[in-house]
Amino acid sequence: LFELSRGDPELLRDVQAEVRAVMGDKERPEFEDIEKMERLRFCLIEALRLYPEPPLLIRRARKEDTLPTGGSGLKDGIKVLRGTDIFISTWNLHRSPEFWENPETFDPTRWERPFKNSG
Repeated sequence: LFELSRGDPELLRDVQAEVRAVMGDKERPEFEDIEKMERLRFCLIEALRLYPEPPLLIRRARKEDTLPTGGSGLKDGIKVLRGTDIFISTWNLHRSPEFWENPETFDPTRWERPFKNSG
């Protein structure tokens, strides 16, 4: 988080001030404290968007199914046979310009704005 905010010292100061204001003299945060730290939460979510853990999901189909076409161009969907492994790259999804404005940029303020799904 600190490495990502390195280019924006004001953001880091804002997050530190938010933590100090919410925590006061407390040693450990309560759940309610974490809920109040919106700026910190948005920074953490944005860091996980850029560096998801895990960056790749692997799922195995337990039964035959047909996935919706999405952007594939296949009008009848995508048939998935039982036992097929499906790889989902969260890394690529989280950095796709199809879904994100300036996807390579660390921008915690994107979580303050309504998400506009192009699909």
